[in-house]
Amino acid sequence: MRICLIANYPANSLVIALENIITIDSGFMKKITLIFIDRETETVTAISKKYNIKLIVANLNIKHTNRDFCISLLDALKNEMIDYCLMFTKYIIKSEVLKEFKNKIINFHPSVLPACKGLNAIDQSIKQHSLLLGITAHFIDESIDGGYPIIQYILPSQFFREYKDVLNKTAVLMVQIIEWLSQNRIMVTENGSVVNQADYRVSSFIPKLDAKLAIELHNRLKICEE
Repeated sequence: MRICLIANYPANSLVIALENIITIDSGFMKKITLIFIDRETETVTAISKKYNIKLIVANLNIKHTNRDFCISLLDALKNEMIDYCLMFTKYIIKSEVLKEFKNKIINFHPSVLPACKGLNAIDQSIKQHSLLLGITAHFIDESIDGGYPIIQYILPSQFFREYKDVLNKTAVLMVQIIEWLSQNRIMVTENGSVVNQADYRVSSFIPKLDAKLAIELHNRLKICEE
C-alpha cells in the first residue's frame, strides 16, 4: 500500500503529527511513500531525507490558484501510483483529483463534524460554547468538510486548555487509519463509511482504537498533557 501525505507550507500540523509518532516508533515512517507539499520547508525536507521518503515540492508561484495545486498533485499521485492520501492542507481538492481518487483521500478536521466546518474550527467550537471538541477523520468529497467520517476523537470542552489538547490526537488518528487501510477494514457504502469489526461503543474515540501503536501513542500523549 502506497501512502501520500499532502501538506501546505509551513506544514506545522503534519510535522507535529510525525514527530509525535516518531517518538514512539520511527519504523512507522516506512509506511509513507510520498510527501507532497506546495513549498519546501527545512523540517519536512529533513524528515523526508532521514526516513527515505520521496518528497515532491510543487514550487508553485506566489499567485498560484487552488486549481494549479490540484493539477500538480494529481500528476504526482498518478506518477507515484499512490493508493491513499492523508491531508494536512488548506487547499480544497477539486473534481479532477476526486474523480481519480474517490474515497482515497482522508482529511483531519479539528471539530466533531458536522459541527463547525471550515477554517478555525476549534475557535468556532469555543465561541459557540460547544460541549464537545475533537477531530474528525473523513473522506473528502466536493463539499467542505462534508465527506463520510471514518473516526472521531471527542474531548469534553471542560477539559480543553490549549489547542494541542485536540490537535495532538491527529497523530493517533493517522496511525489508526493507516492500520485499518492496510487491513482493508474501511468500507464505503451509499450510507457512509464503516470499519469492519470495530467497536462503536461510546468512548473518546469512535470507533475505538485497536492498533497497538495508536493506543500507545494516545496513552503517551495523555501523560505528557497531565
